Amino acid sequence: MHDIDLLARCSRHYCEVLPDDIGIAECLVEDLFGRVLSQFFEVVLIGDVSLSFAPARDAQASPIAITLRAQGYDPLFVQNGDYLSDAIQEQLSGALSELLGSFCVERFSMSELTLPQQSYKCG
Repeated sequence: MHDIDLLARCSRHYCEVLPDDIGIAECLVEDLFGRVLSQFFEVVLIGDVSLSFAPARDAQASPIAITLRAQGYDPLFVQNGDYLSDAIQEQLSGALSELLGSFCVERFSMSELTLPQQSYKCG
């Protein structure tokens, strides 16, 4: 299992993401993240996608903060952990740039968690 955590900020945004209906915007971004992550994992669980709009200043667009927490199970390709992390970050960044234009990834982390193996004793 891989835990994925992302925080990105955008100082301006395109009309695809509007503060008027945050629920629809979060669903749009969640779908986008799910599609990107499904290129790397057999199973993807999106734990949290949230968008926070800061108050707009002087008729400028509201800055957006995007938070993603997800888990990926069963990688589709056996790869070095650093390569997988870099590839996922690159694909997520590409998807965000198409949606938002310019943005800054403030935090990206991916950690591999291994589940403890259970042993069973007969008899």
